[in-house]
Amino acid sequence: MNEKSLILKNRAKTYYFLLDFLSILLVWVLIVVIRSGQLHIHAAGLLTRTQLVRSLAVFVFWMILFTITGAYRYSIFEKSRLNEFFMTFFQTLFGCLVIFFVLFLRDKEDYGYHFKIFFLYWWLQLALTFFVRGLQLRWA
Repeated sequence: MNEKSLILKNRAKTYYFLLDFLSILLVWVLIVVIRSGQLHIHAAGLLTRTQLVRSLAVFVFWMILFTITGAYRYSIFEKSRLNEFFMTFFQTLFGCLVIFFVLFLRDKEDYGYHFKIFFLYWWLQLALTFFVRGLQLRWA
């Protein structure tokens, strides 16, 4: 393998990682805003130290999950869109379930709220993560 193709593959993996991070960030911000509206939290309550630590933990969790499950193991030039969809589907399902049980069940709301917030979070995370991954695979 020549040096130019190795640089190209490493750059593609870096973009893949960064776009995953951006999708996690965007979805998390949306969910925090939606949850604050549902829980009637004032906007100043969104910027507490606890919320920032939780947000950082969520980002680290997702990146570790994606790394452990092999999202960054292979070059994007070697991936199929169908396999990537199924991998993203199960990664986001597992990740959202963990976050739901660790963070969202603490909300003092009824079961309908918990059901809606879980599926909204999972759907947004799956859709945005696969969308940016699919775009990258298409351009590769």
